[in-house]
Amino acid sequence: MSEMSDNTIVEISDLYHRPQRMIRVANWANILSWVVLVVAGLFLVFFVSAIYVTITQSSNNLFIELVPTLVQAFLILIPGLFLFVTLQAISEGIYLLMDIEENTRSK
Repeated sequence: MSEMSDNTIVEISDLYHRPQRMIRVANWANILSWVVLVVAGLFLVFFVSAIYVTITQSSNNLFIELVPTLVQAFLILIPGLFLFVTLQAISEGIYLLMDIEENTRSK
């Protein structure tokens, strides 16, 4: 039993990172990505209602009145989606790198 605990101590002290911190960072990136997606979804609901109001209350120049609303919607939604995908990739990348490190260390 003491041999097993000695090996565990050697393995833990030989790491170049702290697994619990890396898992915490990955979890925070995952949570933050979902928060960003929810906020982008709320903006999408707002812009859909703004587009509806623009269409129903427009005069002859519907296209000219609709363009600024659409541009503003894309300028907020596209970075939100980009942040969501990037934070998800960071989260999964950290888990993947930790798994690769664990598998190469065990050989």
